[in-house]
Amino acid sequence: MCSPNARIRYFERPDGSCVAISFVGHRATTRFPGLRLRHLAAIAHASVIEREIIAAGVPPSTIHDWAFPSRGQLYYLQSFVDLRTEPRWLPDFILPNQLKAEFIGRIYTAGHYNAAKLQSAQLKSYLSDDASAPVKALVQFPFAFLPGPLEGGIESVAEMPSDLAADLKQGLEADELTGQAFISLVNSPLIFKLGPQLAKLAAQALRRAKYKLRKMKAENDAFPLLSGLATVAAVTRSTELADEVRILARVLRRRPGVDIAPGDAMRIAMIAAASHTDKASWSKFVGEWLTELAYEDMSHDKAVNLYLCVPKIRFGMDAENRRGKFAT
Repeated sequence: MCSPNARIRYFERPDGSCVAISFVGHRATTRFPGLRLRHLAAIAHASVIEREIIAAGVPPSTIHDWAFPSRGQLYYLQSFVDLRTEPRWLPDFILPNQLKAEFIGRIYTAGHYNAAKLQSAQLKSYLSDDASAPVKALVQFPFAFLPGPLEGGIESVAEMPSDLAADLKQGLEADELTGQAFISLVNSPLIFKLGPQLAKLAAQALRRAKYKLRKMKAENDAFPLLSGLATVAAVTRSTELADEVRILARVLRRRPGVDIAPGDAMRIAMIAAASHTDKASWSKFVGEWLTELAYEDMSHDKAVNLYLCVPKIRFGMDAENRRGKFAT
């Protein structure tokens, strides 16, 4: 049995050791029929492996170096395929820093809503709402409030503040559309409950502006904006917005100063594809967007990387078929 301090030090390592362990667990539990059960089994499996690694004194870098080359990309692409059924949990959320932020958020929230039930003065001081309290000081917004591995298919219950919703609507309905108008929207789908009306409003705004966004820093804003809008489309299941994101991505990638690699464009495509709940329409959307990317001019290395992703995506689809996950 390893000490709690040893486990904490291991968990806080910045080299992605926990991610590597989770990759192993994820691939080892693909026989489970439900995605939520598979994630739960992966977490349990990872915990067992982590305990044994610490007890045996195995350098975490050893596991890291083995898992990433052999399982990393497969896990990454499988998770994008899984977005079709659970659109609120992205593969990046397995990173150690995000898991830690989520745990802290849960501890803080539990303490906040149960403050009257706390008996220990020391525990009360730790879970206090005071900004200097130990737990509150570690809370990072929005990371502490993002969904966990078991919540990808659960809709958020937190309503968007009315003033935020009003400002968002005003920005999207403005005569001159800017990238700033979408900031509140792209930061909201994993935190607040969003209705289809906001996604529809965003799609209409893009068409009205003919995909021309003013006051946008090309290099810094394009990818986060596209990725965020794709997430909005996925969470709200708005195929209309997903189609507009594809056109906007095409326009922005042709803008001088914007450098979104084919691999990053594929990530945007896979997220936006989760707006389609039907297997056939999902496959059509992904296939058409990846075909468009395949005909672009690109370096040999980028072309090979894109080519190698396709069979892994197909593997993820076949795995879902074997589990009977895709609904027809």
